[in-house]
Amino acid sequence: MTSKLQRLPFVFFIILLICSSISFSQKKIAPKSSELMDIKQILEKTCFDKISWQIQDTKPEYNPISAMFVINDISKYLLKWKPQDDSLDIEFRAKRVFTLVKKYQDTFEKTFLDFQDSKADKFLYFQGTSLPVHFGLFNNTDLTLLISGVVSDDVYNTLKLTAKERVAKVITTYILPALKIVAENFTDQQIKYFGISCIYGSKDFGDDDPNGTKAESISFLAPSALIKKYNSSDITEDELVNTADIYISDRDMSFHEIKKIKIVIE
Repeated sequence: MTSKLQRLPFVFFIILLICSSISFSQKKIAPKSSELMDIKQILEKTCFDKISWQIQDTKPEYNPISAMFVINDISKYLLKWKPQDDSLDIEFRAKRVFTLVKKYQDTFEKTFLDFQDSKADKFLYFQGTSLPVHFGLFNNTDLTLLISGVVSDDVYNTLKLTAKERVAKVITTYILPALKIVAENFTDQQIKYFGISCIYGSKDFGDDDPNGTKAESISFLAPSALIKKYNSSDITEDELVNTADIYISDRDMSFHEIKKIKIVIE
């Protein structure tokens, strides 16, 4: 793997972003102010972070944001929030989202401070309009916390690793350590599922195409009670992964498309 990334042309991705955003918005219905979005809708929306990952080298405004700046942006969001604020992403206009972010503000601060000492220390999101923290409903009933846009600088060789093998490496290197931090800080019983989304790269290292590096994303959701059992060594890594709902958007999928997979950690 390498951290020296090569990106596709910026204009190409802006066109993709516009087209994909139009398609996505036509399919989705905005939630009422009292409601939370279905977590799968949120996962599809956060797949657009793949575009930011691809163009971050050429457009500084799309560079990853440090954990400390996330803390500041959460505070700014809580200070400026209004339900009819068109500058906010529709998800973050919902009063229920605002209420939950406010309730857990101190916990988020502690969590992102802890992230600074982990590999999950950089995040992709659109500052001023959204956050990398999301509250949604799993199966339309269970409150779920998703931390999105965790950035990996790693680019995995498609000649050596299959798509599922790449996912497995990201899970063990980035996602499980990040979930450990989340579960250690969010200790109440209200949140039933924790999730992490991570963006990383893949490339055929035998191909000299300068545009060959492409972004992929993986989202990992698991019951919070089982993550806490994993943290206390009551269940194994394999047992936790077997219970998780894992969604990927690989290099050949569009920027809002996800599919569910099963992973075996070897």
